[in-house]
Amino acid sequence: MPRTPSLMALALAVCTVAWASLAIAQPPARVTANVALGFYRCVGSGLADVDTYVRDVHGPAADELVAEGLWVEWSYLTHRYGDEFNRVFMYEAVDLESHIVASAEFTRRVAERFEGTSPITAHCPEHRDNIYTRTLP
Repeated sequence: MPRTPSLMALALAVCTVAWASLAIAQPPARVTANVALGFYRCVGSGLADVDTYVRDVHGPAADELVAEGLWVEWSYLTHRYGDEFNRVFMYEAVDLESHIVASAEFTRRVAERFEGTSPITAHCPEHRDNIYTRTLP
């Protein structure tokens, strides 16, 4: 006589599939992170040079650090409306110590790829840095 699965085994299988699908559907939990923001006031005539430099030199080095897990993410923001600080860099790390390590490595990699004065230094005469701890999503 062929055996049929019991009702209990069937319920267990359904619950397992449901639990697995819920686990897959949940977004990853966000961890507390340190976010470093660099605000730059860049002069209009050099904005294209700054943006090109970020695209070709700065960005690829930052992308590598994200891929290697040294930074969680990074962004480059261009001005739309507001005060005179028209370029912003954002770097997120899991903690301040990780950010310091990543920042030092980033500086080393950029120096290997670009000789001389960067367009950021040449065209952005003023900047300010802030480091925040993300406390809510």
